[in-house]
Amino acid sequence: MRIITLASGSKGNATYIETKNTKILIDAGISYLQLRNRLQQRGVILTKLDAIVLTHEHTDHIKHLSSIAFKTNARILMSEVTYPNAFSRLSGSLANLDVAFIKENLKYKKYVYKINELFMMTPYYYTTHNNFDINLKECEVSFDFLIRLYKKRK
Repeated sequence: MRIITLASGSKGNATYIETKNTKILIDAGISYLQLRNRLQQRGVILTKLDAIVLTHEHTDHIKHLSSIAFKTNARILMSEVTYPNAFSRLSGSLANLDVAFIKENLKYKKYVYKINELFMMTPYYYTTHNNFDINLKECEVSFDFLIRLYKKRK
């Protein structure tokens, strides 16, 4: 599993996560060009994303969502509560994109919990905790499960 923080702050947020089966972007607060270039600097060639997962609808998390989703053919995953504000902030540009709502469900609650647990970790945590490998393995399974659950319809 590979996790690359591409931007973190009030000017934009984006984290790339790649497992053996899945390529996900968490938040889309930087442009497609910045995303592509920053990944390229780390040896990742961006051709497609399985999904863009939004943590919430603040502008520094969604500013470039529409263009990135369009250029990478990614499905957008967000909570139903996030959608109206994201739609409004992006001037309706979500209307023509593939959006799915992540819903609370006991069947996959533990997987979503593991993903949320990963989001709460800081870079300090990544480098100082011995059990991080275990968390990554659990999160890898969770991301793969999330993508299978919300698999893009052809």
